[in-house]
Amino acid sequence: MQLGDTVVVMGGGFAGQIIAQCAKKKGAERVIVVDVLEGKLQLARKLGADYTINAAQTDPVAVIREITKGLGADVVVEAAGSEKSINQATALLKHNGIRLDDIAQAFDLVDKDDAAIKVVLRP
Repeated sequence: MQLGDTVVVMGGGFAGQIIAQCAKKKGAERVIVVDVLEGKLQLARKLGADYTINAAQTDPVAVIREITKGLGADVVVEAAGSEKSINQATALLKHNGIRLDDIAQAFDLVDKDDAAIKVVLRP
């Protein structure tokens, strides 16, 4: 993560909340937390997230495209672990040089049955 980045955290559980706070402390311009539970989103707002999106009520890809004026996010951290979240995470990245090989490696990691593995995608 770099100063001025737009960072999306897919999943507002313990790891996602910590990652969102770290992104803010490292100088992210916008931190967006996506989850399906309103309680987790309320906590994320309380802890400093700039935007929260309830993926059970709205399409996070559309909302984030609107927030970023169609550019997408500089960094997407997939901390939810669902297939839908992983697919949304790849759709949210800025399209300036990410290679399909990088995405395939991320999927290989997720398939490893280790709940502690989080996927970070950055073009």
